[in-house]
Amino acid sequence: MEVEWERLTSAYIFGDKIQDGDYKDAAIDALIQKVLNEKSYPIHKTRKIYENTVGGDSARRLWVDWFVYVNDAEWMDEAKRNYYTEDFLFDLSQALMKSIRVKVAPYKDNTCVYHIHGQKPCYKNRRFP
Repeated sequence: MEVEWERLTSAYIFGDKIQDGDYKDAAIDALIQKVLNEKSYPIHKTRKIYENTVGGDSARRLWVDWFVYVNDAEWMDEAKRNYYTEDFLFDLSQALMKSIRVKVAPYKDNTCVYHIHGQKPCYKNRRFP
């Protein structure tokens, strides 16, 4: 299982480096699908995501949403302290304050909220030659 998390997070970071939005979106969807299928979360990859992406990045938003909507206090115990960066903790604090008003986890209904395609059609809906 660890190898899969490493591959998926590395795939996302690679997509970011080569600036391929469809690749990043597919990697995000694979991460979400794995989480939904296995009910397991890659919290130990938080530092890797944050150290290899910039503020506002889709993966950063996804990681924060997992913490907000799963709300497992054990994820923040002392033994896991090194998993988190200062930026992550700030983003999480902001999201927790906003989440008081929102009750449905956005990644369960529409993964496009984490995609970078904006108003363009999602890679899942396009036909390729």
